[in-house]
Amino acid sequence: MVDYWLLATLLGIGIVGGFVSGLLGLGGAIILVPMLLYCPTCLGVGVLTMKQVAGITIIVVFASSLSGVLVHRKNQLVLKNLVLIMGITAVIAAFLGAVYSRHTTSDVLLVIFAFMAAFAAVR
Repeated sequence: MVDYWLLATLLGIGIVGGFVSGLLGLGGAIILVPMLLYCPTCLGVGVLTMKQVAGITIIVVFASSLSGVLVHRKNQLVLKNLVLIMGITAVIAAFLGAVYSRHTTSDVLLVIFAFMAAFAAVR
């Protein structure tokens, strides 16, 4: 059975998170992870684990990145050599990270995210 309240909450988080990320120029995960972890719980519509949140944000960041590349490529602002080098490296690293995440708990992933978010806040 589909939980329409959870879907509506996720839609709202996507709209607000995407807007705030675009407005502030921050990575989508920095905004979306806390919202996805805590908003459904606070509203009483469901609970998402860190692993589920990581999966959702991967899809959102992929879609955002793809749309950004298409717009910037149209404006001739994409360096093809840099995309090849960083793209291939990122795909390999993401695959290895996904394989590794199977062997970790949601709590470990949450701690890793917390350190990364703290580092981003200091920077």
